[in-house]
Amino acid sequence: MIRYARTNELLRYISQLTLPIGSAIFFTVAVIYDSIVSYFVLGGLITLNVIVGLFLLYSSRSDYAGSIEIEEFSDGAKRYSLVLYADPEEIDQEKEVIFKVNSAQPHS
Repeated sequence: MIRYARTNELLRYISQLTLPIGSAIFFTVAVIYDSIVSYFVLGGLITLNVIVGLFLLYSSRSDYAGSIEIEEFSDGAKRYSLVLYADPEEIDQEKEVIFKVNSAQPHS
């Protein structure tokens, strides 16, 4: 998981803006000059874009520190339960943690 925001933003910029624009410009030039070699380069650019995109997809998955379970009762009352996946002393050492929110069906 990419923990550095600057690195993540740079890779997103490359994957979502720079590589697609560069590929489109290169494709336009390849069509104009009808060069066979340029199609191989374009294929490489597209492959690189897919690899960087998959890396970003994998790295952006969050490691949850726990979950917040929400139970709603038929009278409108709600119960919130915090379920920790780690020891509380480990969470105490972190700068920030992410919790997943799970809503249950209403109870009678």
